[in-house]
Amino acid sequence: MIEYETERGQVRFADQIFAMIALEAAKNTEGLYALTNAKGKIMKARQTGRESLGFIEVSSDSGAVDLRLYGIIRFGSSISGTAEILGRKIRSMIKDITGAETGRIMFTLTGVKSKKIARRELDILC
Repeated sequence: MIEYETERGQVRFADQIFAMIALEAAKNTEGLYALTNAKGKIMKARQTGRESLGFIEVSSDSGAVDLRLYGIIRFGSSISGTAEILGRKIRSMIKDITGAETGRIMFTLTGVKSKKIARRELDILC
């Protein structure tokens, strides 16, 4: 549960709200092949709501929302470029939809998709 104060009072959002916003931003990110869990299992399209929390970790530190996403990118895509675009989209959408501040967004690369998926383990701070 994320809580913060506004001039109109206290606001509370469940973690899955932020996970759903991050999921929506990730759907339209160029270069990102799929979201995965921490072990590299690809997220199915019908998994939403609470199920998305298995693929996107949400935490709060002093009122700011921290996120960790796991994913696979397409071969030839810029890892840092894809992470930067994804981070900007998520920050913008969270601010526009909820008004909450975003802290750290960590993208963990679990693989690279070519003909097959090559497993990797790489953390990128967005």
